[in-house]
Amino acid sequence: MINELSLNKEQFENEDKSKKFDSLIKAYNEKGLFPFSLEKPTINFTTNISSPFKNINNKQKFEFSSLKKDFSLNNFNAFSGNKLPDFIYEFPHPNLLESSEQKDYFEYQNNLKKEILNKMSTQDYSSAISLINKFISTSKEFNQEENPLHIEMLYTLAECHLNLTNLEESKDILNEIILLTENINENNPNNEYLNQNLIFNQKANMLLGAISLNLGEYNTALKSYFSCENNLPKICKEPELNVKLSAVYLNIGLCYIYLGNKNIAEKYLKKGLSQTEGILNNNTIHKLNADIFENLGVIYEMMNRYKDSLIFYKKSLKLKFNLYGEAHDEVLELQYKISQVFLSMKQFQQADEILSSIVELILNQKIHKATQETIYRYSTYFYTYGIVLIKLNKIANAKNYFNKVLEIVDGFLLPNDPWIANINDLIKICDSKKIK
Repeated sequence: MINELSLNKEQFENEDKSKKFDSLIKAYNEKGLFPFSLEKPTINFTTNISSPFKNINNKQKFEFSSLKKDFSLNNFNAFSGNKLPDFIYEFPHPNLLESSEQKDYFEYQNNLKKEILNKMSTQDYSSAISLINKFISTSKEFNQEENPLHIEMLYTLAECHLNLTNLEESKDILNEIILLTENINENNPNNEYLNQNLIFNQKANMLLGAISLNLGEYNTALKSYFSCENNLPKICKEPELNVKLSAVYLNIGLCYIYLGNKNIAEKYLKKGLSQTEGILNNNTIHKLNADIFENLGVIYEMMNRYKDSLIFYKKSLKLKFNLYGEAHDEVLELQYKISQVFLSMKQFQQADEILSSIVELILNQKIHKATQETIYRYSTYFYTYGIVLIKLNKIANAKNYFNKVLEIVDGFLLPNDPWIANINDLIKICDSKKIK
């Protein structure tokens, strides 16, 4: 049993020496982003599905100094119905087949493909799953398990289950893909589908790593990401290789942060930055570097290296402000983290300036369209601002913002919720003016 707090690359390599390769999904080439869509960047895993990653730990509901989670699933679009599968691998044209039975089989499968795409386009994932299972069952009957389209359908099936938050089913399918492609290439190193198998093996590992990281299964995630690190150089060329490795190192760094090994996390995050040095900057690089900067800020804040933390938070903020604008939730969250550092440094006036601008913007632009997910975060901003105002002896203003918290969470939390009880206690303290 590997000690989770002393994980290292060599241990994982000894445990899993399988050869894996990654295309990381076509969205990288089509949208210029690794490996998800650029269209709707957000920190909330916002998609047209009910994401399983919105509240990973309910106990941390109000702890918004949490890490920037997993570059590859930060926006879930590329793994959801927002982007339809391309089904790039085709069966032979029926006229090229020898027997009528083969012709019937391929015609049946091609018709299923069209139906699957139709169901995916309407986000009817349950029906899509049923059709994909028929496709897979039929391809097995005709001994087509090694055909890349069969494996691609397995991957699409995993995505459908993920969209329906069937996480265990999705993980089982991804592991099946990994095992299947490894066995095919091991038993027949010169098979005609070698490269395609490596592609799907790596795609499965990358998605499995992303799911595992977000679910707190860091051992599994690290195995997947170390596999990517080892195999990407075998099939990718610079600068594509640099961008992909940088994202892998970001995710490895995140795993080590959660495992409590901040020094190794720092090493991999800086390794990620080194990969993008000298590459022509674009939104892909800016987004990637912004996430790495932010997580370096998190590490240094955890180490009580507050000045270093501020340096990297501000570097990230500059990039994210240019990418998303001042009202974006990522920008607000990062500003909040900076205010937390100032609070830790007892520089209350600086924290006041940041938080006052955040809460004003939320009141003017955001609060009327807040969701249950964002309402917790916004209420925490107001709560923290109230604390800062108390530190500055602005008791009346602090009370106003504590009351604002109660207004914000009204209808979202039960009256006996500990969070509400805590706010009420602070209001009573303000009324008694016991805090100076």
